[in-house]
Amino acid sequence: MPTGGAGKSGFVEAEVMRRILLESGVPAEHIVVEIRGRNTLESARLCDTLLRAAGNVECVIPCTSPYHLARCAVLLRLQGWHVRLVPMPSDLRNVAWWKLLFYYLKECAALPCDVVLLLLRPLMPRGLPIS
Repeated sequence: MPTGGAGKSGFVEAEVMRRILLESGVPAEHIVVEIRGRNTLESARLCDTLLRAAGNVECVIPCTSPYHLARCAVLLRLQGWHVRLVPMPSDLRNVAWWKLLFYYLKECAALPCDVVLLLLRPLMPRGLPIS
């Protein structure tokens, strides 16, 4: 399930990933795309909806950058999913060390914020966006 809406580049992230999956031999009927998520929390909530609609999902395996894996896993687990973590390829070859450090620090701040927002969602009035 590729996820993510239009990024700063203008490309819809999920569509780019869908294309890669198709080129790698994954049948189109096995790919469910979430294209509206503007951030990790929003994508996790939208994926939850799509996964529940699909039914019969035993396990979710998030595939993302290693620095981003923990937050994705926690958000999915908080929504009731059995999450299995598998090693992801390192970003070290493609990203400068100082940028990776920034990404890890960002995750340290974003994880507790997203957890609080996800847990508060049922208490918020309907129609009030939380992202």
